[in-house]
Amino acid sequence: MTVSRRLALSSASGSPFKLFDYQINAIENVLTSIEQGTRKNAVVLATGGGKTIVFSHLIPLLEQSSSRGPKTLVLAHRKELVFQAAKTIKSVNPDLQVSIDMADRKYDPEANVIVASVQTLAYKSRLENYNPLDFKTLILDECHHAAAKTWKELLRYFGADTPETDINTIGFTATYERADEKDLTEIFDKVVYRRSLYTMITDKQLCDILFLKVKGLYSLEHVKSYKGDYSVSLLEEAVNNTNNNTVVADAYLRLKKRYNFKSTIIFCVGIEHCKALCSVLQRSGVNAQYVIGETQLKERQDMIKDFLEGKIDVLCNVGVFTEGFDVPRIDSIILARPTKSRVLSQQMVGRGLRKHSDKKVCYVADVCGFESTMTSVFSLLTQREGEDLNLEIDEKRFTDLFEETESRRKKKMEGNGGKLLADDGKATNVLLDLTKDLETLTIKEVGSITHFANKEIGINEKEEIHGYIRAQPGNWVWLDTDLWALRLTSDLFVHLLVKDKFEVSLRTLNNQRFNGIHRMRNTSVEDKGKSTKNLIEAVEIAQAFSKDIKRWRFQFNTLTSAKQVDYITNVLKKKIIKLFPTEDSDYVIKVFKKNLQKTSLVFSGNLIFAFRYSINIPAVSAMIKMVMRDDSQ
Repeated sequence: MTVSRRLALSSASGSPFKLFDYQINAIENVLTSIEQGTRKNAVVLATGGGKTIVFSHLIPLLEQSSSRGPKTLVLAHRKELVFQAAKTIKSVNPDLQVSIDMADRKYDPEANVIVASVQTLAYKSRLENYNPLDFKTLILDECHHAAAKTWKELLRYFGADTPETDINTIGFTATYERADEKDLTEIFDKVVYRRSLYTMITDKQLCDILFLKVKGLYSLEHVKSYKGDYSVSLLEEAVNNTNNNTVVADAYLRLKKRYNFKSTIIFCVGIEHCKALCSVLQRSGVNAQYVIGETQLKERQDMIKDFLEGKIDVLCNVGVFTEGFDVPRIDSIILARPTKSRVLSQQMVGRGLRKHSDKKVCYVADVCGFESTMTSVFSLLTQREGEDLNLEIDEKRFTDLFEETESRRKKKMEGNGGKLLADDGKATNVLLDLTKDLETLTIKEVGSITHFANKEIGINEKEEIHGYIRAQPGNWVWLDTDLWALRLTSDLFVHLLVKDKFEVSLRTLNNQRFNGIHRMRNTSVEDKGKSTKNLIEAVEIAQAFSKDIKRWRFQFNTLTSAKQVDYITNVLKKKIIKLFPTEDSDYVIKVFKKNLQKTSLVFSGNLIFAFRYSINIPAVSAMIKMVMRDDSQ
């Protein structure tokens, strides 16, 4: 980079922000990499590193290729991030015309920079308004999402998915990894700049963390893991009990008095846990409120405003304040949601690390179970799952613990001739960043899970029944803790009842008379049936029944009727809106109806069967999202 470019960066015309040296270095590295021929670059800055400010300064410095126009498209996945990016870009570049494309707000074709919601551009009708060749640059905010299907489809549309691409594709994130372990190297060719949490704390750009230990009243002994973290439904069942919630409330009061907590965020497992814990805090005299995904935007904004002004002491939440929530006055965080995921730990802890005149450190209280393991805190310091640090963490600072763990690893390497032991996995720096993927952390609505001993069902004692059945081919629907159905047609299904043994039968029912699980059990007519104590055999029997049924196949070529479209839309209207809370509700319903008209009778029949007989299963939400993406035909 030339000296003149560096000077331009350090004192950008009209910019209210003064760039730090590391931010200038990040911009230099991006530009140098592009000049060397690498178009797909990523920048990793710990939370508080000013990612939005960096790419706002970078945008006017990026040159267009000979085959592309001059525009820049910034992609973000949350409403808050869209507005934040647009505001900052305009503040840094007052001469640029910045426009937003989200829900009912459509972008100005004359704009130099467009900040768009990924969910909005997932609609074909909106994406087709863009000519890919008009754009020289794609900026991906919180780019760890970019390995998700919707993001990849957008990259493909703009021609940014091939090694030969000539569009600048630049990702910014605090965590260059994903909880679901999807590979980001297929999206980006190079990480051109990286600045860790430890460095930012030691350089006084973020405040340090003081860890505290709270002994909760719960056990993780029977909580299984799923994709590297605890099963959400089982975890909430274990953690959400009156005694444990009372312990957390009492601990807050005790710690507030000792450390003078002023603004506290509490992370909970699920919606019911969040509501219950908040209620206990309120009954204890704490000015606490809760925010969940269903909280209306105006109500959420009012609560955040009161929190900023110190009128609310505690905000409980479920996955809402993990990204795009920057409140420097937060001085304390309670991790009431155990996790083994470094990704989620970084998200939660990161909310309290911005510097503020009223705080010297951010207090992070980890609520531990009977196993007495600070699971959330240890995951911040580990390099791989299962690593045994054997550290005493209570009332210690992050920087001290980081140095201690690094010293241990160094000695371990020296004892092995300077090489990492094979079981250490990838030798990546431990806590390089601090925010993570909401998409992969969405809490699914599932019912309770029944476990059976090995001698009763013929499989591993802790095998989750619903997980095994759902993995099988066919239209399986979980109706109750002990009831499954494999749908064949609108009035014919295989019935799998789980009691002391598995009862499998071919059933018919009169849909006009059916309005619930108990009614189905009483009125359905059994044609033939078998029973077994082995789950695998039971599923095989059910699948054998389905192979005998031929008369449903004609429905694949028959489109959903207008009457069915209206019926499905009316029944699922509230659920559809909840799944897309950042979009205009009328627009969402309109798109849903339009796309549903293109689906087959089989698909709409599956959807009707699912929501009528088991409204809470994740399959309903998944099928709705398929309709919105228009890929359900």
